[in-house]
Order: sequence, then structure tokens, then C-alpha cells
Amino acid sequence: MQKRLTLLFFCMLIVSSLFAQDDLDAQLLKQTPNCESVAFNSTKLINRYFDQSNIDSISLVVNKWDEFCGETEPLFRVKVLTNITLATFSEDQISERETEMNLIINYLDRKDLAAEKNYHQLYEYYKFYLGYVPLNSDFDLTTVAWATSLLEDNTDLSPSEKAYCLLYSNQTDEFWNYLQSSDMQGSKLADRYNSEKERVENLWDGHLNFFSGVFVPSSSLNDVIGVKPIFGFQLGAKVKKTQLDLTMSFRPGNAKEYYDVYFQGQTFPTRDHLGGYIGLDFARELTNNFKRELDLEWGIGADFMDVISGDPDVTDDSKTLVSFNFNCGLGYRFYLKNMNYIGLHGKYNLINFNNKRGTDLSGNYLSFTLSYNWFGNPTKYKLLEKMKLK
Repeated sequence: MQKRLTLLFFCMLIVSSLFAQDDLDAQLLKQTPNCESVAFNSTKLINRYFDQSNIDSISLVVNKWDEFCGETEPLFRVKVLTNITLATFSEDQISERETEMNLIINYLDRKDLAAEKNYHQLYEYYKFYLGYVPLNSDFDLTTVAWATSLLEDNTDLSPSEKAYCLLYSNQTDEFWNYLQSSDMQGSKLADRYNSEKERVENLWDGHLNFFSGVFVPSSSLNDVIGVKPIFGFQLGAKVKKTQLDLTMSFRPGNAKEYYDVYFQGQTFPTRDHLGGYIGLDFARELTNNFKRELDLEWGIGADFMDVISGDPDVTDDSKTLVSFNFNCGLGYRFYLKNMNYIGLHGKYNLINFNNKRGTDLSGNYLSFTLSYNWFGNPTKYKLLEKMKLK
């Protein structure tokens, strides 16, 4: 009897351990639902139900997908198409979303990525942004066919419904043109578009250039110093039609003639000269067709001229004349690709070098420069191009 009880105990122990092992395996291999798997299963069901013309079932899938994952671009897309098909589309409901234009841009980004040769790798990198729906998927083909059929089979679509069908049938140019048409005026989608357009156009553009040119003085300044080359750079930004730059320029070269400078109680003859300008320069756009631009330019700053170089290691062994500079003129830009342009600039500079007890250095000057510029905002230009505004 005792042997039988012992044998039964060991059998129960073995069976228990086997069940425990199975339970451990089940726990280790258990899959927790996530948005990627939900999106995958939802798109499969939507494809199947669309083939069966079962739009009511698609609506149920959409609701569950939204409940689990929240709004994504693929989900928003199929919501719009479902509501149009079921005649439940409400522009008030759709267009009250602050993210509406972002979702439209997201779809266009998806279209661009899908056209790349390495779209599989791009999907892995951007899968969250793409709503966990693979690029060039059967779901994408389904929504294109769906939107196309709505355009072909319905003549009573509202302007906003037609706009979305143009977008999701991949008629991108027609979509942007239609948004700007008289049919769309007063719609909430057009209002969203106009607000986004204004926001994008008002983004700032960075600016950096290097320039060279010529310094052409007048009066006594020309007689003594003469014409000199100019080298410099600008760094700044443009907002709307106004540009602001920090400008630094230099004018090397000895003076044309010897001139007198009063320094440390004595008058010295010298031909030393190193001129320059540091200031804030402004440009206001007068005309712009995205290839050529005419600007009114003006600036304020300090003009300087080293008249005694001296020894840089010795204190008070040099002298620099400084004058206030106000300048005004015109600039013309030739835009190139990749946010570059070549600029031509001509300005008249009002200055007054006061060389006390020395040679008269009065006179103003003209500056003519040629610049090569890096200009723009990659995010802004990408959006303008995507919205067919550039």
C-alpha cells in the first residue's frame, strides 16, 4: 500500500511538472496585441470586405482599429472613404481636426517613399509615421481603386468629398488645383489649406553668403586711398519679404598716395590702409518669380580704416579711424537649384572719416559686389513643393 502511494505521488509530481512546463512555454510565447499587428489584421479585413462590397463591416473594423491604436494616416484615409460611401461624410467632423493637413502631407510623403527603390528599408525606418501599414501594400492599392470608383460612379460628391477622392486616387496635381478653385471656397478644407499655406510661407529662411567686389570712393577719399577690392560674408535670415543680415567686409591694400596722420602728438606720413565694414544690412523684396528677385537694400554699421598698423604686440602702437555708415541700394538675385543663388549688389555708402590734424579723408563711396549665397529652409521648401506652391 505504501509503495502504491509513493508511486502515485511521483506520477502526480511528473504530470504537474509537465503542465507547469506547458504553462511556462505558453507564457513565454504569448503575443501581446500591438498597433502593428492590429493594423496588419485590419488592412487584411478591409481588403477582403471591399472585394465583397461590404462597407458596413469595414466601418466596424475601422472603429475597432481606431479604438485600439488611435488616429493614423491609413486609418484616417479609410474613414474618409467609408463615410463618403455610406453618405455619412461630415466636413464639420473631419475638418475640425487640427491635424487634417498633417495627415494629407503624411499621405503624400507615403506616396513619395513608395516610389523609391529601397521602399522596404524606408518602411522599416518610418513604420510608426506610416501607421504600421507597409508601402505599396494591397491596402494602398485598395484605397486608390476605392477613391477612383467614387469619382467615376458619383456625380453628386460635395467639393470636399471630391477633393479627398482626387487625393486618394493619386491625382495629386488635380487635388491641389481643386483646393484653390472657386468650388472649394468657403469650405473648411480650403480654410485649413489656406492657413497651412500661410504658415509655411511665413517660415524663416536661413542665409549665408560670401562676396567680393570693388570699393569706389569719391572726393578726397578717392584721391588718397583710391579704388580697393572688397571681400566679406553675411549671415542672417529672411521672414516673409524682409531679410536681416550681419555683414562683415574688408578692403585690403595700401593707399594710393602717402597721407598724414596725427598720432601720439606727432604727424606721420603713411600709406597704411586696411578698411572694412561691420553692420546690420536689410533687404526688402520688391519682385520675385522664384527665379529672379529684385530687392531694395539698406544698412547701418561702422566703417573702419587702419591708418597706422604698428606692432600688434605693443599697446597703443596703432590707430584706426571709425565712421558711422549708412548705405542704400539695390540687389538682384539669380536663383539656382538646391537653395542657392547668385547676387549682384550696388550700394551708395555715406561715411565721414575724421582725420584730425591730418590729410583730408572726406568722401563717400560706392560698393559693387558679386555674392554666392546659400539660402532657404529645407522643411519649408519641401512643403511648398509638395503643396505645388513652388
